[in-house]
Formats: sequence, C-alpha cells, structure tokens
Amino acid sequence: NGTTMNRVSSRSHAVFTIIVERSSARDGGGQVVTIGHLRLVDLAGSERFEASSDERHQRETQNINTSLSVFGKVVLSLTSKAKSHTPYRDSKLTRILQSSLGGNCMTTMITTVSPASTSYLESVASLKFGIRAQKVKNHAVRNEDKDEQALLSSYKSEIDQLRDQLANAAKADAEEKKRLHYASEQANEEKNIIFTQLAKQQQMAEHARAEKQKLEQKLVAMQASLLQGGKEIEKTEEFQKAVLRERERLEQEHLDQSAAVEAERLRLEEERAKLAQEKLEWENELKLLKSASLSTGLLQAKQEIHAQEAPQRSPSRRALPRSASSTQIPKAPLQPSRRTSSASSLLARRHSI
Repeated sequence: NGTTMNRVSSRSHAVFTIIVERSSARDGGGQVVTIGHLRLVDLAGSERFEASSDERHQRETQNINTSLSVFGKVVLSLTSKAKSHTPYRDSKLTRILQSSLGGNCMTTMITTVSPASTSYLESVASLKFGIRAQKVKNHAVRNEDKDEQALLSSYKSEIDQLRDQLANAAKADAEEKKRLHYASEQANEEKNIIFTQLAKQQQMAEHARAEKQKLEQKLVAMQASLLQGGKEIEKTEEFQKAVLRERERLEQEHLDQSAAVEAERLRLEEERAKLAQEKLEWENELKLLKSASLSTGLLQAKQEIHAQEAPQRSPSRRALPRSASSTQIPKAPLQPSRRTSSASSLLARRHSI
C-alpha cells in the first residue's frame, strides 16, 4: 500500500544478498575456497499506528514495527554490558542479518530522517536507534573452505606454530629458572651476610656486657676504699686538714684579687681627677684666648678710626708743599701684647694635645 510520501512504496523490508566465491591453489597442493556475502538492506520506516485508519495499512504498520522492535532488541542485547540472550530467531529479518550484527561481517548503516515537524517523533527515534547501533562491534575474519590436502597443510603449519610456541615457552621457562636460581643464590648470600652481622653484634653485646660488669666491680671497689677503719674518709683528720688548707688558699686568692681590683679602681679615680683638672685648665685658656683676640680686634679698629679722622682735623696741611706734606713718620708695627702671645701659645698647646 502506498504512502503520502511514495504512492508506489512496497511498505516492506528489502534484503538483497550477493554471494561471491573464489577458489585458489596452494603451493603445497590443494585448493582454498574463499566465500563472501554482500547484503544490501532497505528497512521500512516505523510509523505510528494511529496515523492511518485503513485496516490493511494498519496491519502492515504492525508487521513493520514488530520486526523493527526485534531488531532493536538485538542491538540492545549486543550493546549492553550485561551478558544476555540475543533474540536473533524472533524475526526473519534478524535471522537473515545475524552475521551482520556482531558476527563475521563489516556493517555500514545509513539512517534517514524527515525534516517535517509532523515526523519529529519518528526522526528522533531513528537517530537514537542509529546511535545505539553504532556501538555494535563485529569481528570480521576470512571465510575459507579447504579440501583435505589444504586442511593437512594448514594443520601442519599450525603444528609447526605450536612447536615454535612450545620451544619459546621452554626457553622462557629455562630463563625463568635461571633467573630464580640466581635470585636464590643472592638471597642465600644476603642471608649469610645478615647472619654474620648478627653474630658480630652478639659478640659486641657480650663484650659490652663484660665491660659493664668490670666497671660495676671497679665502682664497688672504689666505694669500699673510701672506708678506713670503719670510718668514712671525709671524717678523717688528714682530709679535714687538706680541706682547711685549700679553703685558706682560696680565701687568700680572693683577698689578693679584691686588693688588685681596689688598686685598679683607685688608679682610675686619680686619672679621672687629672682629666677633670686638665679640662678645667683648657676651658680657662680658651676663655683667655677669646678675650685676647677680642681686645686685639678692638685695638686695630680704634687705630683705623684714628687714621681716618686725622686728615679731617688738619685742613691747613693741604696747602703745604707736596714735599712737606708727604713727609710721614714711620709707624712701628703693632706688637702683640704679652697676654695675646700667651693666649696663642696656649692655643697651639691645645691643638698639639
């Protein structure tokens, strides 16, 4: 029955299978036949049962949905982590496609959807099914049908391979035994070394124990030697005299040290008094020096003032001849006073100190 999308649609699943066989001769004799299957499958799309009121159309929809439901169960069983029975025989479609679903085959699936909004649910269901079917894993191997001669040659080659594996395994076992023997020898050597070290430590412990006993005996003997005539050595007259002599010696050393400290203190006090006296003298000399320099400066200033006022007091001298007026009495250089020279000497002495 046709649909609104395709009036000549068969509304059924279509499976087209091509079987290819190839025969080839082997070098050792016999023939090998290789068989391959190529299946082209066109699955009808699932539809809602309420989409059509035609009884025939509804029956076709029911059959299509039933086969697709079994196909989905097979895919779900193959992709689930739990090991469960795969219902290949629940429908003809899954029985035919058994090798294509998780078998000896390489499978490619194309999912088609409709862009119409009225087919939204069908498109979503098809995409979910395609995503789940993508997780199915197949294991493809060569399909070979061999005659007796080919089988014998294949068995012979397989026997050779097994012999090689046994030889390799024996070699590996020999190497493993050798390694274990070497490890055992090393373990024995380490064990002997540990025993030797343990014996040495035991000897050292015994020697230390003997030394401890000797020291204890020596200590007991020393304690016994402290007693003389039933009296302790601290209470004897010789010990008391020795203690008294040592005490007097220590007291004398203490007195000597105290006297030396007192003498040093007195010496430092005298030096401090001398320094204070010298400081006082320096301060007095500094005062004298300042007063002497001040008096010298005042004297020079007075002389300069008198020298400037002298021409103003005698104006008649300007009319005198140049020879008479130019006669000048040489002035004696200013001699510093005795007080000034003493101040300078004190200053030089201060600088030298």
